[in-house]
Amino acid sequence: MSNAENPTTIEETYLAGEPNLCPCCHSDEVEGDEVVIQGKKAIQEMGCNNCEAEWEDVYTLSAVRSQDFNPDDPATKQ
Repeated sequence: MSNAENPTTIEETYLAGEPNLCPCCHSDEVEGDEVVIQGKKAIQEMGCNNCEAEWEDVYTLSAVRSQDFNPDDPATKQ
């Protein structure tokens, strides 16, 4: 059984569960600051109004979507 199916750490439980709940107390009283883009990552400082825990949610660029072009078309050289 993989850890995704049976999470054992706070991080694994948080990533496998509801991302809008505090990873410490599981309250839905969480707030996030603005998202900061750093290369292919986006980071958002988060905080729980119930237990006062603070953490960062880290997002990674995984795809590109557009109504203006087909992302699967061959790239042109610049």
